[in-house]
Amino acid sequence: MLAAIPNLDALFNARVRQGVGAALADESGSVVFDAPPVGAWTVRLNEGRVSLVRGRDHHARASITADPATLAAVLEGRMSGVEAFLDHGLIVRGDLALALQMDSA
Repeated sequence: MLAAIPNLDALFNARVRQGVGAALADESGSVVFDAPPVGAWTVRLNEGRVSLVRGRDHHARASITADPATLAAVLEGRMSGVEAFLDHGLIVRGDLALALQMDSA
């Protein structure tokens, strides 16, 4: 039986509505979250403001790739991004420090 594909659009939108914490308040740039084969999302940071777009920003500071179930678990708070990274369920390319800050936001 196939596992249900999580609604990552809803999870990303809920997370973005929460805004950013102090760790990201002064950050600018974008981070791409890629969950093949479901799709990709770009989170844009601009000194305390955050926005979300479907698709990839090819000039992103960091790119985070994970399977949909792992990404859903991180977005829902059932697993930390660091835990997923250490378990090899999540791959980070680019600015690792920014990716770690995203986990604590």
